[in-house]
Amino acid sequence: MDFETYKNNVIHHEVGHWFVANKLKLNPGNIEIEIKKNHSGFSHSASSHIDLAPSLKNLADVKTYLINRICVLYAGTAFQSEQEERSADLILECEGKDDYSKLNELCFVLRGLNHPDNTQKCNELAQRNEIAIECWGKVMKIRSLYHKDILNLTDHISNKIKETDKKYTFTCKEIKQKINS
Repeated sequence: MDFETYKNNVIHHEVGHWFVANKLKLNPGNIEIEIKKNHSGFSHSASSHIDLAPSLKNLADVKTYLINRICVLYAGTAFQSEQEERSADLILECEGKDDYSKLNELCFVLRGLNHPDNTQKCNELAQRNEIAIECWGKVMKIRSLYHKDILNLTDHISNKIKETDKKYTFTCKEIKQKINS
């Protein structure tokens, strides 16, 4: 895979997290990306910071927070899968391992809240699919509604990242100015 393709996959993934967090009012911060050149191609260090200190006053707030946080975790894969030919499942399993492990844990918690008296193993897949369908649907709706803004932002970031082995930081303020211009 060449530098531009690799870079754009990473950018779409991180913008997915940031953009969905922003639309779901989870107070995103900066996006940081470093593409590293190595003997076998490229690797990266990247993050989209989110405020993980929500005010949760009741069970409804907890459920809403979990759904929104799961959406943010799915968003990286959803936005990246639009960019490349691999399936979202394959991207999540390969590049989204950290996202996937967090997603799994949050899904189990939400499943327990949604079905407190029905957590038998035989019902797990259907109950987790119910969560996945709801959250993936929210992400895809956001991606569809704001497609032009997303492309403007990914293009802006892509035009700034010119070389490997250099850390690039895009501030929340800079990102919000770009999507609001």
